[in-house]
Amino acid sequence: MKSQTRVHALFQTLWNKKLNNQCQYVDADGERCKTSAIKSHTVQRGRVLASIAEDGHVFEIGIPKKQSPSKERTFQKVGVNRASVFPGFCNYHDTILFSSSETGQGTLSSYEMALLGYRSICHETFKKERAERVYSNRQFLSAIASVDLAAKRSAEAHLEGTRLAIRDLTRQKQAFENAIHTKDLSRLYGTVFTLAAEIPLAFSSSFAPEYTIDGELLLPEQYGNWNSVGVFCGAIKERNIMGFVGLHDNDEHDISKFFKSLVSVPMNRVGGLSLHLAIEHAENTFFRPSWVSKLLPEIREELLSRFASGIPGEPNSRKANLVGQFDVINVSASQRDDFYP
Repeated sequence: MKSQTRVHALFQTLWNKKLNNQCQYVDADGERCKTSAIKSHTVQRGRVLASIAEDGHVFEIGIPKKQSPSKERTFQKVGVNRASVFPGFCNYHDTILFSSSETGQGTLSSYEMALLGYRSICHETFKKERAERVYSNRQFLSAIASVDLAAKRSAEAHLEGTRLAIRDLTRQKQAFENAIHTKDLSRLYGTVFTLAAEIPLAFSSSFAPEYTIDGELLLPEQYGNWNSVGVFCGAIKERNIMGFVGLHDNDEHDISKFFKSLVSVPMNRVGGLSLHLAIEHAENTFFRPSWVSKLLPEIREELLSRFASGIPGEPNSRKANLVGQFDVINVSASQRDDFYP
């Protein structure tokens, strides 16, 4: 028990270690902004989080206190000022890049979609780089080994997968920056579902799809290059939407198949799909507190179990059938808009 407590303490210390975070924006000349990053919201506070908040709070899924990073998850209350923040951009670039897509009206343009995809890539890069610092720490690995050698091997495999993900994310970040600066969106794919009613969750994240929506395997060769799909959901531009965006950056991992398979999603199942994505893929997900409190205990436990499970880089058969799961959010989509090259 003392060894597990030490693992948890080390994890928390390393994970929460304060760094001199620099704005992630890189200009057209390849120069990175030298200004310090603020706490940027990946899910916009004033509209998106506010639409599901109660008394200024939302629920997120996190690790219970005094648990090691591999233990069960629980729903936890968090204030909207803290929810979804990461040190991504300085105040200037956070404002000029994302204010139009977050506070404007009408429909998202393909350029705004690219900006949202860029932010999701930057956020994912930040998370993976932080995870790499934790899992490469010799003291941390030694502490895990003192608990369980199998756990140490799992941590080392996680570290290898994380480093491969950083490689891919770095390449994709540069590709998004080039597309944004040149406004060349010829490789951009996007789909936006307009929901017929409000749903009790919001998220913004990115993931590397292992399957198309209808179950076709999309894995590249071992150690091959992956592409990512950004996914977001909430009250954006005064519309309740769920959107997908990706830049087809290499042919080893053909995300065009994923986007084209979205036409197979029945419009009356989009609400259920949003919850499945929130649990299986997004991680950076927030819920209306009263909705969580009304969940049946068995559904709540199933959601938490699915959120905590899965090994990065290994195919998960649950992800092969995105459409037919989690109908506890019975909201239809009234419209689907596709952005294809």
